[in-house]
Amino acid sequence: MILTSTKQLLTFFLLFPFFIQAAPFNIHTIKMADLPLVYNLDSMEQEVMQKDKSSDDYLLGLMTIERSRDLLKSVYKGRFYQQIDSISLSKKFEFGSAFAQYIKAKMILGKGTGNLSELMINTLRSEKVFEQLHDTTAAIYTNCALAQIYSRLQKALFPEDFEANSDIPKESKQNYLKALIYIEKAEQFNRNRSSLNDSIQIIYTKMQVRYASFPDILYFDTMQTNCHNIIEIIAKNPHLQFLLPGVYNTLGNALRASYHKEEALLFYKKGLTVFSHPENSLTADLNYNIGSENLAAGKFDEAFIYLMAAMKIDKEQHVFPNNLSPKYLSALAYYYKMKGNYKTSLDYMEEFIDVDDQIVLASRSNDFLQLESEAALREKDLEKQAIEVKQKNNMLIIWCSIGLLALVSFFMFYFLRSRNKLNKAYHEIQELQKVREKFFTIVAHDLRSPINSYQGLAGSISYLIKKKKYDEIEKIATRIDETGISLNLLLNNLLNWSLSQQKQLQFSIEEFHPEELFSTIVPAYKEFLEQKNLTLNEQYQPEINLRTSKNFFSIILRNLLDNAIKNAEAHTEIKLSSIEQNHVYTITVSNYTNISDEKLNTIQQLFASNQDWQPGTNGIGIGLVMVQQCVRMMQATAHIRFMNGQLQFAIEWGNG
Repeated sequence: MILTSTKQLLTFFLLFPFFIQAAPFNIHTIKMADLPLVYNLDSMEQEVMQKDKSSDDYLLGLMTIERSRDLLKSVYKGRFYQQIDSISLSKKFEFGSAFAQYIKAKMILGKGTGNLSELMINTLRSEKVFEQLHDTTAAIYTNCALAQIYSRLQKALFPEDFEANSDIPKESKQNYLKALIYIEKAEQFNRNRSSLNDSIQIIYTKMQVRYASFPDILYFDTMQTNCHNIIEIIAKNPHLQFLLPGVYNTLGNALRASYHKEEALLFYKKGLTVFSHPENSLTADLNYNIGSENLAAGKFDEAFIYLMAAMKIDKEQHVFPNNLSPKYLSALAYYYKMKGNYKTSLDYMEEFIDVDDQIVLASRSNDFLQLESEAALREKDLEKQAIEVKQKNNMLIIWCSIGLLALVSFFMFYFLRSRNKLNKAYHEIQELQKVREKFFTIVAHDLRSPINSYQGLAGSISYLIKKKKYDEIEKIATRIDETGISLNLLLNNLLNWSLSQQKQLQFSIEEFHPEELFSTIVPAYKEFLEQKNLTLNEQYQPEINLRTSKNFFSIILRNLLDNAIKNAEAHTEIKLSSIEQNHVYTITVSNYTNISDEKLNTIQQLFASNQDWQPGTNGIGIGLVMVQQCVRMMQATAHIRFMNGQLQFAIEWGNG
């Protein structure tokens, strides 16, 4: 935003309070790009001075003036930086304090005198604040200022100075390289925005640093190219015309140094005509450059006009003496000498010597202050390093203590954990020992009945053969067959359980009809049913096509049927059903029995568990253990119910 007339300026200040009412103004969110460029600085300064000195409007007005003077290269730049800094500190306004230090740096760079070391430190702090606040424009301009400071900290270098055998101080080389680093940093910030004004500022700074460091005739062509590029950009963007005097002055210097003096003179004069502002510091420089060129060409009268204009502007701007003052005083002394007016020439020469002495004295004073500041900074650095070493040692002791404590804690934890594992393993071994003993007891008990039965039947057969009662022998043969079936089931269960413990019991899906297994397995139990006068009620849904493990299905059927016959009360009914509904298959075996609540609860816990049970655990036999393992591996669901004297096992799973 650019305010170019008194009318616009007054409108800005009249409407500013209404802007604040319409949208609450928070000065803590302000950024450098938000500060407008104002040309009519005298009027604005008068308006700002009438405001409350503690208000945000007053602070914003001062910052706007200083920002405008920075862009316009005003000789009065930095007049309000102390007030901005003081008010910002009282308001805890980080941007304001950093902005004040930036303006101070630009003011000292403009004057050419000052404590550059202290200036560098304060400007670095400002750059960090702007970076933390994500103020890209402020970060770009501050990095450009840092590049200019470092270029002032070293003497002029030449390309050959960077050779290995150069005697140039390393510090000068390092300062030049640091200046380039800050320019690169400014370019990095601008890549995300591509602001024309900021881009020109970066290019302009790069030329200044390069020209100050390497006054090499080969670089002047590059400077001319850069200046012409900037002029083309400004031609397409008229709001950037305030930058033209500086560009034309730089272009004139490049042409003058490369001995194109006529062209240089042309661009110096353009610099005076393209843009004019009463506070612009380049106006006096351009007049002096034109005057000195005419003086060298022997155009004394024209030279005199421009040299006098340079002196008049310089003294009217209240910055006399400065680095320009000795130049035009010396030129005027030469002019009067060439005109034969030796008295006036001598007067200007005496004034030149006096001004030059003042500047040299001020420079030496600044050099002394700079050395004193650098010594103080080194002392602070040494103190800081000593504190850091002490802190590092303390931290090392703390970390070593923590590490030792952690190591001891780890070993204690490892020891206790190992001890707990050993205790757990010991108890598990004891439990396994008990389970094994129970298992052997069950196996011995289950095997004893068939073996005793075989022994008794063998004696009976021997007796009947002697008595020649062959009809009775046939009945005994049937009983032998029944005993074999029972023994075969027990041995199969033992084999399957052993395979399951070795993780070798395979679950393989195949397609079959359950009626086929029923017709094979169920008849083998008819003699057992008749011995206890039990009735088997079979309810099979026909034509079921089952997809699961045939072996697992057989294990479940045999053991549930065997368990039902063993535990059923005599003269009762056993129900066996097989149905499929909605792709869910269910096999149900139920029998009348007298079961305790404790035993029922144990069986329900067995089938609700996701863990392997050992035979003999809580009195559970190997048959039900095998059923539970098969149910889990088939991802089936077991429902155990006891209602109206009937114990029912219902196993169901999806038949997809």
